[in-house]
Amino acid sequence: MAMEADKVGHFYAGDSYVVQHTYMEGTKQAYMIYFWQGSKSSKDEIGASALHAKAMDDAVSGAATQVRVVQGKEPLHFLTLFKGTMVIHMGGTASGFKNKADQDSYDVDGVNLFHVKGTTAANTRAVQVEEKACMLNSGDAFLLRTPDTVYAWLGKGCNADETATAMKIADMLKSGTVRSEEHTSE
Repeated sequence: MAMEADKVGHFYAGDSYVVQHTYMEGTKQAYMIYFWQGSKSSKDEIGASALHAKAMDDAVSGAATQVRVVQGKEPLHFLTLFKGTMVIHMGGTASGFKNKADQDSYDVDGVNLFHVKGTTAANTRAVQVEEKACMLNSGDAFLLRTPDTVYAWLGKGCNADETATAMKIADMLKSGTVRSEEHTSE
């Protein structure tokens, strides 16, 4: 199932995803099939993602390279697909297998905190964290989304790529205006 364009690059830690990347290798079409497994995915979701990746590989006569991707350990070639706009949200969809009694879980109060971290534009991404001041550190960037505004908090050790990615993701997340605050204390 294809994803809506505005949802591409958005993942939920409680889910697993299969991403097919099609590209040209000389004059021949080539395929990478990634199965991304969120840190809170259930065992059945993890298994289902691997099975779905296999089925997608079979659909291209076994011509794809399959890559298992674990949240937090994403390879650079996977991250570059999203051009600095990968966002990992808390929560996810109950799978309907062993956790069928569980409810879908999403942060719906309208306030979210995202930790933006990386060393280059290609590997920088935003990961939702708890909305607590203790989550902040002066080495990275953070985005606080409220119902009206997205605030960018830039630590004094935040690099230029983290700053640029934070502002790009803030534009994606905003429902109001974006304000940038520089953090200068030790």
